[in-house]
Amino acid sequence: MSATAIKLIKLLLVVVICFASSGRALCAPLPDASSKSAISMDFPARQTLGKIYILPRDWNPMTTPVQARFYCEARGRIQVPQGAAFAFEPNALLSEQPQYLSHFPPGKLRSLAAGCVDVNEPLMQEIGKHTALQRLDLCETDIDDAMLAQLKDLKEVRFLSLNKTLVKGPGLHSLTAMKNVLFINLSGDALQSGTTRLLQKFPVLDNIGLTRTLLTDKELVDVANIKTLTTLSLSFNNGITDVGMKSVNQLPRLRVLDVDETSVTMAGLTLLKGHALQLLCLPARYNNKADLAKLRQAFPKTELSFSARKNIEPVEFFDPNNRLHR
Repeated sequence: MSATAIKLIKLLLVVVICFASSGRALCAPLPDASSKSAISMDFPARQTLGKIYILPRDWNPMTTPVQARFYCEARGRIQVPQGAAFAFEPNALLSEQPQYLSHFPPGKLRSLAAGCVDVNEPLMQEIGKHTALQRLDLCETDIDDAMLAQLKDLKEVRFLSLNKTLVKGPGLHSLTAMKNVLFINLSGDALQSGTTRLLQKFPVLDNIGLTRTLLTDKELVDVANIKTLTTLSLSFNNGITDVGMKSVNQLPRLRVLDVDETSVTMAGLTLLKGHALQLLCLPARYNNKADLAKLRQAFPKTELSFSARKNIEPVEFFDPNNRLHR
């Protein structure tokens, strides 16, 4: 290696070290600090609190994963385009310093994915101040029903994920101001009886994740009153039987149904004959010649999906290809 090349490498190392120690965030190209089109946000100088993304003007909060452009780490002083809308994926450090969530411009934080973060009351209070949020993911956190009260002013939320939390259901009463919510995921939550009755208070709700929630046929009577539903995940609830399919059959707009690892038999499935289902998720035990013939007769235009094996960990159906919202 030539002496000139060695000097250039050393110079580059010096520049990188100085930049890292300056406390500035590691970002995509930033606007000029003096530009009228830029505003500043301050975060801890020595550690990142997560990743910041810029959302396109036509972003859809129902699309998974979120369609956004990575902008920078939440570290040091950063400059962002004025008027931009943001998605934020915080790390565990945010729970210790929740006040930094208030550094986002008012009304500009639209998506927050705080799954697996140690959620506490101060953090929930900060989240509740971002009333422009349209997508909120709090999955696999210790949030409970009492904490849901901090979210009572989030009227713009369309996508709400509370799966695998300590939520049992009564706290959903605090969220009834979310008149525009389309998707609620409660999968993995030990729901109390009566929770499904509260779900009727969301007037345009069309997708519910209720996998592993201890549901029975009794709760499906309440679900049958949510006439806006197009997608319903009921897998891994042994208390759901053929009786519950009578309630499901009362959902006129239902297009996607997951009854994998329930107690529903072929007789119960045939109760749904004639329903305009696009996708039906079933246990692997029905993937045989005799049952397939019956299913094809009952659902000639429906895509059938079978679990690969019994007792697998379910994947909640989020409509990832956005087939129902195009």
